Amino acid sequence: MILKENSKEFVTQRDIAENPQNLQIKEVEGVQVVRAINDVDFIVSSSQTVALAGIKPQTMGQETAKDNKYTLALVILKGRENEPKI
Repeated sequence: MILKENSKEFVTQRDIAENPQNLQIKEVEGVQVVRAINDVDFIVSSSQTVALAGIKPQTMGQETAKDNKYTLALVILKGRENEPKI
């Protein structure tokens, strides 16, 4: 996913410049993203929203940016993590 050069801090689908994987992007509000997990291949959400849904994260790496204000979570259904499209 490549965003437009003038994208702000919070982006929407309109800020996508290129989508070389031809992903179908669906925007949903807040905790609705967690309800959608059974209907999609993966979600990207704030870690706070995922934690409120009771999903326990498995760390894939550690953020090292000193001034990072946001943490994101990539959520995939168990058993699907090795699928090529993921």
